[in-house]
Amino acid sequence: DSARERWRAGPPTTFTGFWRMQADLQDAAKSLAAWHYGVRPRLQNLLAARLSERHGVSLTGDPQAARRLLNSGPGRHDLWSWMDPQRPIPPDTSAQPGIPPAVLAALIDRLEHL
Repeated sequence: DSARERWRAGPPTTFTGFWRMQADLQDAAKSLAAWHYGVRPRLQNLLAARLSERHGVSLTGDPQAARRLLNSGPGRHDLWSWMDPQRPIPPDTSAQPGIPPAVLAALIDRLEHL
């Protein structure tokens, strides 16, 4: 839908956009479908940009280097398994819980520092 496309297109620039983004992150923690179809593509775009601009690494062209960089930060979470562009989307995502909040927080923190 158009709201989802606007969210993927760029960061929210309004107060309402901020609350929408916060709600999307909460939904991603509750539902694997919300993670895979909403938040994950957005964070993958950010990851690809960070890897390319700051490290000269292509997310899709050199996934092993991308994995090493993403997982090299502090924390014990396997962040790559959540961001791997080759990870298939399970058919029953609506019935599964989403990304654990601690992993989501670690992922966002890692993206900020990457």
